[in-house]
Amino acid sequence: MRRFLATIAAAAVLAFAAAGASAATLTNDDVITLTKKLAGESGKLGKEAEDLIVKTIATSDCRFDVSTEQIVKLSDAKVPVRIIDLMIDSHREWRTRIKGAVQVALQGFKDGDPKLAERSLRELKGLGPDAIPVLDKDGLGSESAAVRAGTIEAIGQIAHRDGLEPVMRALLDREPAVRAAAAKALKSVVEDRAKVAARLTDILGSLDQPRDGAALALGHLRETAAAPEIRKLTDPANSPLLRSAAAAALGLMADRDSVDLLISCMLPDKPGGYNLDVCTAAAVSLARIGDPKAVRPMIKAFERYPQAGARLIGPLSRFRDPQVVETLIDALEHTDTQASDLAWEALKMLTGSDMKKSKQDWRDWWDLDGRKRF
Repeated sequence: MRRFLATIAAAAVLAFAAAGASAATLTNDDVITLTKKLAGESGKLGKEAEDLIVKTIATSDCRFDVSTEQIVKLSDAKVPVRIIDLMIDSHREWRTRIKGAVQVALQGFKDGDPKLAERSLRELKGLGPDAIPVLDKDGLGSESAAVRAGTIEAIGQIAHRDGLEPVMRALLDREPAVRAAAAKALKSVVEDRAKVAARLTDILGSLDQPRDGAALALGHLRETAAAPEIRKLTDPANSPLLRSAAAAALGLMADRDSVDLLISCMLPDKPGGYNLDVCTAAAVSLARIGDPKAVRPMIKAFERYPQAGARLIGPLSRFRDPQVVETLIDALEHTDTQASDLAWEALKMLTGSDMKKSKQDWRDWWDLDGRKRF
């Protein structure tokens, strides 16, 4: 009899594996599958078969859902009470391990070390959706903006619908960096885009809470229907932070109807209308959109605002245009060393040439051979 049961058990386990169960993780559905296979046509689970399921749970990495709805489902599938109790205990232990693991990972964000933060992100992503309630409570409840921003990035990487409400709340966080992280993470946790877009649009219309996060989120979601409202936020009467977020959102949407507006943000006509962050965001967005009409204004902004030099090299180098090459050659002698170094790297990328950082050498090459080959 024992040999017969062992044969049945082995066949059931093989069938369980063939059905697609993960060798690494045991779930409710896996337990139900084992129960049905081992019970056979009789529908009754013998003690030895029950012991086999108990042993399987004890030696597996388990992720059980023990909500009321799922307990009823397990009972309807005739999973024995003893096994359900074991699943509840396993879930409780898992939650305890989750909390400890989250606490350790959050410390990695607080230390400010990029390598530690990257490791924390990997660990939190590996914990999966079960980590989201703990991240919401402990991570988003932290006084450290770095911890809150890292928490939101982790929720985005977990990419589960349970992360939606924590991310939506973080869009109104008191720190701009956290709001920006939430805007980026939102696209990974959205199920009903229309409803979320409506909520974000409502935030844009509110004057008593931060709106930059919502604007950026609509950009990341590429909700082009919101572009007209976002364009209004670039008005100089608004704060530079909100204007920068709006300009960035229009670029994320690749909204070609906003090219002229973005050019005016980057290169304002009115005295005193210039802001470094707004100029940079507009330039990056123009580079994302890729309209050639932005080249000349971008060069003009580069020449007019030396303090923006290092920030504008990247957007400029996205355009394969002879005027850009000539501007970058001149920038090799920029007063800002960072800008001149970036110009050198951009020149090598654009032209495929690997000359040393010498304006004269680059100018001679360009005049003799480079221009006609570019």
